[in-house]
Parts: sequence; structure tokens; C-alpha cells
Amino acid sequence: MKRLLFPLMMLIVGTALAQGNWYGDKYSMFVHYGLYSIPAGVFDGKPIERGYSEQILTFGIGFSDWYEAYAEEFTAERFDANEIVALAKAGGMRSVVMTSKHHDGFCLFDTQTTEYNVMNTPARRDLIGELAEVCHREGIGFGIYFSLIDWHYPYAMPFSSHNADAVTALHHEYNKAQVRELLTKYGRVDELWFDMGSLTKEQSAELYTLVHELQPDCMVSGRLGNDYADFCVMADNEYPDYLMAMPWQTAASMFDETWGYRSWQERGEVEAKVKEKLSALIKVVAYGGKYLLNIGPMGDGTIVPFESEVLRRIGEEIEPIQAALYNTHPAAEGDKLATISEDNSTLYSFVEKGGAKPAGSKLLASNTYYDVYTQPWKAPMTKAMKGDLTALNATPLFAHSSADYYASFRSIVGYEWAIDKRKSVTLSYTDAEVGQTILINDKEIVLKPQTTSAHPQGDIKWGRVEEANQRGRLATISEHPEWRASTTDLPKGVELQLGFNQGKLYRQQLLTASASFAMVDITYKDGILVYLNGAYLDGAIHREEGTGKLSLCLPLKSGSNELLIKVYNRWGRDAYLRVTPRAYTGYEQKVSTTGDRLRITKLQQAPLASPAHLSNLRIE
Repeated sequence: MKRLLFPLMMLIVGTALAQGNWYGDKYSMFVHYGLYSIPAGVFDGKPIERGYSEQILTFGIGFSDWYEAYAEEFTAERFDANEIVALAKAGGMRSVVMTSKHHDGFCLFDTQTTEYNVMNTPARRDLIGELAEVCHREGIGFGIYFSLIDWHYPYAMPFSSHNADAVTALHHEYNKAQVRELLTKYGRVDELWFDMGSLTKEQSAELYTLVHELQPDCMVSGRLGNDYADFCVMADNEYPDYLMAMPWQTAASMFDETWGYRSWQERGEVEAKVKEKLSALIKVVAYGGKYLLNIGPMGDGTIVPFESEVLRRIGEEIEPIQAALYNTHPAAEGDKLATISEDNSTLYSFVEKGGAKPAGSKLLASNTYYDVYTQPWKAPMTKAMKGDLTALNATPLFAHSSADYYASFRSIVGYEWAIDKRKSVTLSYTDAEVGQTILINDKEIVLKPQTTSAHPQGDIKWGRVEEANQRGRLATISEHPEWRASTTDLPKGVELQLGFNQGKLYRQQLLTASASFAMVDITYKDGILVYLNGAYLDGAIHREEGTGKLSLCLPLKSGSNELLIKVYNRWGRDAYLRVTPRAYTGYEQKVSTTGDRLRITKLQQAPLASPAHLSNLRIE
């Protein structure tokens, strides 16, 4: 079992305490339905292969009047909230999240903000209201998807192919008015699933506050941006292979190519899809997440028979093993997928058919694809760390930081170590941390130094440097970069003309005669990821004008070290990177502690998933 798994698990549970059953439900239905369901991925008699089918307005049709004419055909005659909820329950899903408004701006609810809504179509039914009523009656969770971009609202220009444009002041007020309607008309809303756009920090904070003023227990998705969220949301169909210290979710489409209905989609065999999505569900749950699996009804509201059959089959597969899924804690380790019971007494191991039985376990249940084994579980004994405690020998506490969909990355919100029981520890830090308030074993501590020491600039020889181009989100680093020699002098800085959502990797050799600490100021825009000798140290995003700065005290080993930095361009400005070595002042402070574990984190308040930037701390 992973070192310090139990306290990490408790941190996740602590974050989720006020969130009712959201964390324990584990599995939900996503529904993408709207005007785009009518063309079904086809325009002018031809399949539109570019982009998701729910975005056919921009990727295929092009003219708003042509697209908006589908409102005259929108009957939703076969849309049945009872059927959707019944399918979700049969599939083992504990809640339903449905699109109230997608990027096209068409509203599936009765709104006073725009005439572009379902009440002004032949349907003349509030579909969100109908779904809310059935969910509440049937005792299943109810969630609402809401697009933060709007291709119909006249003051929402411009809109780009990446769907992550800024939101104008008028558009922001429009969004707030619609959110207020959604949270005051339909009773309890368990989850508000914001999507896309690139809001300012102030806009994200305003919407986050509004949601919790109107519905205090409503969970807000990470795609609201700027880490104002109650749970992290991964990129579409992304499955992380690491534990996180706060609730998270993977949203998955039945087919990677689309979320909305696509009439010409190649669907393949039902059973192959069942195995694929069941395996994904188990992986997500074993790593501590929640799985949100999508269906895309046809234009008239009919549920696609293939998707219905897949969900029902998954429900059949879940039935004998549900004790190992719902209301569990994560216990995955690499490819070994496991969970722990809610009362922390039982370990459940998922073994694919034909796999070896875990030692000391007994068979709990089986389905077509998995055997689930059980055995008593106790928090594992951990060996106390010897010597100084640093970020490199800690268990990092991860989250998923997201300024917007593209400027997102694996953030570190704290660290944990196993220690000998002691009454106090000596905390060492640098001038970059002085004055911060942090949590040490959940107790607030202000970093007020008691002693100081001067440290000269480290004696470092800057060796060879290589570079490689990168594409994709900030979090994305290619497995096999195409490295080439670089003439870049990182201490002098480099300006980079990178396109939107592009980056560059630098691999810098640092040579030292002996193990030492070296302080560097990393000046950058718009985002960076930093690794030292293969270990992830920190990451940061700076969305304001000008440059950001990240001060890191690098724990260098004797001889050759590898400093790897990805610099990333998100907001269309020239990127910049400079790594400046400097002298620094060290500070020490004695703090009291209890127990045999030491956990240092940022304060548990919004924005929750933002990086703590505490890698400079050492415990002596």
C-alpha cells in the first residue's frame, strides 16, 4: 500500500465532508442534448468530421441563422426524463447532469434572459425542470451543465475555435442571471458543471460565491476556472494515474469523437464498449475520482439504443461488486486497482479475469471481466524518515489546477512525511515564504522567523542546454521530446514567439562540486512546469500582464543535475523564460507538532487547487 495513504485519504474525506453523497456516489450520467442533436453531425448532406458534433454550428454550418432554424424543428417529443433517470439507475449511476445551455447559447430551460430557449420551440417544455422533478422524486442526484461561452449572445464576441475566449462584462452579468435562475427554480442542485471560456479571477470568484449563496451544498466544477471550485475536472476523457488530495472527476464521452448525437458514428460492439467503460470507471474510482459518463440523445429525444444497452450492461456488471465501488476511498498503486471501505476496515482489490489472487485475500464477487477480492485493512505502518525532510522525499499532495481548460496542470497543494513522534520540529524556509500562513497538521501557522542565516549564490556551473517544441495544454509533456542542442542562455533570459497553446521544453545541466541548495528566480509567462533530476518540483500560471516569478531553492546533488522546465504560451502573448541564480536569506522557526506524521499544506480555502508553492520548506 502506498506510503502515507491513510492520512492522504483522510484529507480527501475532510475536503468532501460538506458535500453530502457527491464524493461517495462515484458514478454519474452526463446528458448532451440540444439543437445540435437534430443535424446529428451532418450538414448539407455531408458528415461533419471536424470537431465535436455538438459544436456543428462553428465546425460545420458557419451561419447562425441557418443553425438557429433548427429551433423550429425542436419538438423533443421523445425526450422522457423518467426514461433517462430509469436508465441511469439501471446503469448503476447515482446522479444525472444535463446540459442546460451548451456553447450555442440555446437554453433547455424556461428563462427570462433570452427568447432563444426551449419554450419558444414546438416542444414548449422546460426540459431541465422535468429532469429535476424526476431526479428529486426518484432520490437520485441532479446536476446542471452550463456553458460559460455563448455563440448566440451578441455581447459575447469574439469566439474562437478553442472555445476559451475571455468573457466580457455584459456576458458575465448575463451568465450570472441565468445561473441565478437555474439555482432558484428547480429545488436542490447537487452539481453545477461550468464549462469553457477563460474568466478573470474576479469573474470566477463572483460565480463561485453566487452559487454557494443560493445553494450552499452545490458542488462547483473546476472548469469555472482559476481554481474556484469544489472538485477538480480533468481534460475530456483523461484518466490520471495519481492520487489527489481533493475530490475530482473524469468526464467521459461514449466515443472520444463527440458528446452530442452523431448519426454516422461507428459504434462497434456493445460488449467491447461495456468492457472499456467499466474498466475506466474502476480505474477512476480506485484513484479517488468520480466518473461522469455521457449519452447523447437523438434530435427527438430518443436515447440511442446502443448507449442504452451499454449502460444497462455496465449496471449488470456493477451489481455484484458495488460494495467495492460506492462510498469507498482510493487505494490504487500503479496498475493495481483497489479501494478501501468507508469505515476503513476492508481492502477491495480489482483483478482482471485470469489475474493472480492477492495474497491473504478471499473472493468477494465476480462479474464478466473482474474478480473482486477482499481482506482486512489497517493503516500501514510507515518507516519514519531520517535526516532533513524536503519536497523530494515527501509524499506530495496533488490537485488539478485550472485557470481554464488549457492552462491546467497537476498542482502540489502540500506534502506529507512519516516522522518519529516529537513535540516540535524546526522549519527552514526562504525569503519567498516569509509571512505566509500555512497548515501544519491542520493547525494554522504564520511563518515568522526566529533565526536567520545568509546564503551566498550557489557555486553552479551551467552546462549544456537542450530544447524541444511542445504542443497541447500546459500539463502535456510528450513522452519522447525531439531534443536538439540550444544556444539559449537561461540566466540571461529568452523571449519566445510561441503560438496559442504551445510550449517549449528546456533541459539544463547544472554541475556542482558537492550537494547543496541553490536559489533561483524563474521569471516566466504564461505558465511553467519545473522538474529536477526527474522529480516534479512545482508549476505555475500567470495570466495577468507582465511576467510571473517563481522562487525555488533547488536541492542539488553532487555532480551533474538536470533541470527541466516547460514554458507555455496560453494568452497569445510572447512567452518568456529566465532562470536567475541568487543569494538568499534562510529562516528557521520551531513549531510544535504531535503524532508520527507531518503534513504541511496551504490553507483549505478557495481557490483550493492552486499550487501551494511550498517546495522550499525543509524540516530539520
